[in-house]
Amino acid sequence: MKSIKKWLATVIVAAGFAASVCAASDQELFLEANELYKQEKFEEACRRYQEIKNPSVAVWYNIGNCNFKLDKLGKALACWRRAELEWGLFNRSELLNNIDCAKKKLYERRNAALPEHKRRPREELGWYKQLRMSAGSLIRCTPLILLQLMVLALWMFLFISLRTFLRKKKHAMIVVLFGSLLLLASLLAIKYGLVSRQYGLVVTPAAAMYSGHSDSYKKIGELVEGQEGFIVREEGSFYKIRFGDRLGWVDSSSFEKI
Repeated sequence: MKSIKKWLATVIVAAGFAASVCAASDQELFLEANELYKQEKFEEACRRYQEIKNPSVAVWYNIGNCNFKLDKLGKALACWRRAELEWGLFNRSELLNNIDCAKKKLYERRNAALPEHKRRPREELGWYKQLRMSAGSLIRCTPLILLQLMVLALWMFLFISLRTFLRKKKHAMIVVLFGSLLLLASLLAIKYGLVSRQYGLVVTPAAAMYSGHSDSYKKIGELVEGQEGFIVREEGSFYKIRFGDRLGWVDSSSFEKI
């Protein structure tokens, strides 16, 4: 028994030491990459950030910044989307502005490639679209357990208080509570849909879509940089992707998971 305890203690100490060394190494790489970024050596900075074994939100955000500076807009979007998932509920405006800026540049690039008579300026985001984008981003980053607890707590409060509200004829309060519960339940359903499906986006200027899981199959379409879709299946180095009502296979070198 003593030998087992001694062995376990040795393993725990070794694991703690390895974790601390890894953390120190990651911190050194992060600081080194930051310095390279300040010197506008974006390619080198990006490589250093990517060497970090346990990338944090800040790492993904900075990799996105490097790729944006290198005009790799699809990769920048993918990194910022990863950062978005763990960013937290507050101070999100800078991240969302970056995401919108990358989308705007991609739209302008695609628009410039069209014949002049087909070019259309990108519509500016109105308050409704901005609100919708912020709400969607907030749902993506909100922990599932938090939404579940909020729905449960509101339902229990409504169940306990309903008789009192009816007796006191506080019908407006009942309507507000039911409306809030319906809204939270809708958000929870959307969150379940996002959690249950893996999604990603195109990170190269164009990505061919095939009818099967290799480039020997028939080409059925082409996707543009920054286009997002859900991953239905993975086979070798290909993903089966759903883009709206379109379904096909895309090489993983052109499409990255979020």
